[in-house]
Amino acid sequence: MTTEATTKDSGHARYTFRVRLSNTAGRRLEAEWDRCRWIWNE
Repeated sequence: MTTEATTKDSGHARYTFRVRLSNTAGRRLEAEWDRCRWIWNE
C-alpha cells in the first residue's frame, strides 16, 4: 500500500507499508473480510 502525504514546504512525500501477518492472523483477517463483504452484498 502506498500513501502520499502533502506538506506546505516540501511538496509530496511517499510512504510504502507492508503488512506481515502470521498464518493465523491472515486467516482471521480473510474470514472477517468475507463476513463484511457478505453483509455489504445483502
